[in-house]
Amino acid sequence: MQKMIDIVVKAEDIDHLGHMNYMKYLFYLEKGVINWYEMVGIGRKVLDEKGLGTVLIQFDVSYKQEARLGDQLKIITSLTHVGNKSFIVHQEIYNQEEQLLTKCKKVFVMFNTRTRKGIPVVQEIAQFALQLNKENTL
Repeated sequence: MQKMIDIVVKAEDIDHLGHMNYMKYLFYLEKGVINWYEMVGIGRKVLDEKGLGTVLIQFDVSYKQEARLGDQLKIITSLTHVGNKSFIVHQEIYNQEEQLLTKCKKVFVMFNTRTRKGIPVVQEIAQFALQLNKENTL
């Protein structure tokens, strides 16, 4: 299962080269992760109540093609691996012509905000991963 969000490239997203600035890609990828957390059931409010967070420990992004003013972007966020204390999310950005513009891999560690230490991946993500595995084996 994956989460998709749609974005339209605005004038303030464009840099002096006439395409979307690389920092805007990062901003929109983060919006995709935030929406994915909500879908899984561990949005900001839930994490804050539990004294938990996630720490990004690896970030790998590849820019394949440029996005231009007015492009309609689709950001797809998918969970691809769950370890003991970490999990991996892959993201892709496509334009309205279904061309792949950007690929991203993010590795997160679950983090206790009180002890400031890594902890096992929360149940919501682990259960989500089990559900994905079950769906993929049917």
